[in-house]
Amino acid sequence: MADQFNVYSQIPIVRTIPYDLRQRIIRLQVIEDGIRNHNIVFITDDDRVWTLGDNVNEMFDLDERNQPIELISLNGKRIVQMVSGHRFVWALTEHGNLWSWGMNTLGQLASPERNGKQGQNVGHRPGEVSTPFVKSIKIVSIALGHSFGSILTDTGRVYTFGDNRFGQLGLCDRSIRDDLNPILDPDTKMIDIAAGANHLILLSTDRKCVYSCGDNRMGQLGHPSQPESDTITCIDRPTLIQLSLNTTTNIRSIGCGRNHTLILTNTGLIYAFGDNRRGQVAINNNSCSSNEQIVSIPHLVQVDDICDRLYTINLSDLCVARSATVNDRLYVWGMIKMKEQVD
Repeated sequence: MADQFNVYSQIPIVRTIPYDLRQRIIRLQVIEDGIRNHNIVFITDDDRVWTLGDNVNEMFDLDERNQPIELISLNGKRIVQMVSGHRFVWALTEHGNLWSWGMNTLGQLASPERNGKQGQNVGHRPGEVSTPFVKSIKIVSIALGHSFGSILTDTGRVYTFGDNRFGQLGLCDRSIRDDLNPILDPDTKMIDIAAGANHLILLSTDRKCVYSCGDNRMGQLGHPSQPESDTITCIDRPTLIQLSLNTTTNIRSIGCGRNHTLILTNTGLIYAFGDNRRGQVAINNNSCSSNEQIVSIPHLVQVDDICDRLYTINLSDLCVARSATVNDRLYVWGMIKMKEQVD
């Protein structure tokens, strides 16, 4: 029998999953490993969770690597968001419970039980993040970078953890954290968060202000260099991005790729900034001068339509937007790189 259309079937490793199981997949996350990205976690329509792949650096406690293995501890948890960084995964349930596993060399599991040897980890199996503090808040969203992460609560507070060597945790320093740390003033509320490889983007609850922190070597924070100085390479506190929007324009959503950032307005316009070496900012690379490979000022993406949704991948150079006027029409720019380390 010919395989029925399933969006996940376009991923080569998914085609190795038995047909009956493959057709039941409702959520899938590819785990970036810097080699082949040949590891996945997926959920089927009966609320069971599975993993499959090369098991690079023994990310999972797997006996066999050529067939799906069920993650019993996550079955029935009603996972609503599953996100991966570089060789680590976080999952959020509909009740706001957090689970994490994988590499923990830099505190990316928000656990002090980390191994300092690069490439090793302690999180072979999913474990619930169940500290008294986590149990006292309601988490609504997760954003992960290469080796760091952030969570957003229902009260608009943002907490960060993990690698902080570029100031991406927004804590006004460069110290690595293995627990959750609040950023911004308690009265400054956020409604959305997004993470690139080493930068963090935040959207205010009034949808008027976007803040950024972390690595800015490719202009991904939207803060241009000053005339009298070199490019601002890192910013270790959330800093307001200057956007030239009129008073009636709000920001619908934000998104991050590896080293670039996208902003979608309620009028359907898209602004991009950051690394443009692979066309992520939608400036034609063939006609770019060397200084146009880095775009640190928000640039209007020329799309022959208005859009209502962004699709971004935190460790990717691919950008996708959905048309607001034509069903199932997508606009794609940038590039897919199957094997690449973070710059």
